[in-house]
Amino acid sequence: MKKIMLIGIGPGNVNLLTSEAKTAVQLAEVIIGSKRAVKIADEVDGCVYMEKYEEYEAEKIRAIIKSTDYINYAVLLSGDVGFYSSSKKLLPLLNGIEVRQIPGISSMQYFCAKLLIPVDEVFHLTVHGKDSDIIKAIKTHKYTFLTMGKNVVQTIDKIARFFPRAIINIGNRLSYIDESIVSMQAEKIISAGVIRDNDLSVILIQHDFCHTCLEIGISDSEFIRGSVPMTKSGARMFVISKLKIAPTDICYDIGAGTGSVSVEMAGLCKKLYAVERSPEAAELIRTNAFKFCIDNIDIIEGSAPESLETLPPPDKVFIGGSTGRFRNILEFLLMKNKNLRFAATAGSIEGICDITSAVKALGLSDFECFQLNISESVKKGEYHLMSAKNPVFIITGELSDV
Repeated sequence: MKKIMLIGIGPGNVNLLTSEAKTAVQLAEVIIGSKRAVKIADEVDGCVYMEKYEEYEAEKIRAIIKSTDYINYAVLLSGDVGFYSSSKKLLPLLNGIEVRQIPGISSMQYFCAKLLIPVDEVFHLTVHGKDSDIIKAIKTHKYTFLTMGKNVVQTIDKIARFFPRAIINIGNRLSYIDESIVSMQAEKIISAGVIRDNDLSVILIQHDFCHTCLEIGISDSEFIRGSVPMTKSGARMFVISKLKIAPTDICYDIGAGTGSVSVEMAGLCKKLYAVERSPEAAELIRTNAFKFCIDNIDIIEGSAPESLETLPPPDKVFIGGSTGRFRNILEFLLMKNKNLRFAATAGSIEGICDITSAVKALGLSDFECFQLNISESVKKGEYHLMSAKNPVFIITGELSDV
């Protein structure tokens, strides 16, 4: 019966291969792995394999195993088998075959050891072939580790724009004889000419000014506003709690205004589309998103529902401004996704009547309606007096009820 060993080879230096991994390589009749990975087999004393294949794609590895007649196979994987490894794709393809995994030293473990940083304090994600929200990660963690593809310069340039004072540590060809490690402030590292754009690079960002809590209910005075209307802090908190946003959600903010709701929703979801027809407001959204280090907002300049045509289906939608077209917008959203959740606000009785009549006309019977009355303290001499804000009407519901 065939026996498959999935072996983590560590960063690449044979001296960092574990004893168990070396033994498995020595016993293997067939060696399979990427061009860089299989080279390590020739450096292991006593390795006398029969065949060697340079292959890293899971489907092709399975095909090699199925089409050859040996017992012991060693599939060599970079780093550790459980850390952004192709073993995740390969394991389901090997059902019915005896498989064992041998862990190795991951690039993150190795790099953290070199930098004297505790690995358990580091948040990690991969930028290798994925659309990762690195700005949100850096904003909320002191240490962020990135595995890279051939996009190092582009990634560091983005980091430097949002976090110029952060320390960026770049590791190239870790554990090899030509290993290089550079540590420098983000705003200086691009011009220093020390970056290599290759797929054997990793980055660890140290951001001592990170915000470890979610920013919900940001003070109104923190936003750059101009003359554009803005959903106030208390209403934002209530709306966002009712939307029940998940990290994987695609969200819309229709009639986004200054972007105050957009900024707070984007901190919770995967992607947010801020729809705004006013050029002045669109620029404010852009400015506020940058101020709060939010990088997962796409600003759509135009009117709804026409401008929603090419956007991906939303999971959660906030409608803060519909200019009398609420029903048209809701009908269009229903065509995009029959299971979305929405929230809408109105500041007048006419506005809430427009929303409720549209919701009822579309057959949505189970919705919630709230009137939010908020008072804030204002200092008058030695006293603090309560000052009432204009009441806000809020409607929330699930279109799955239609």
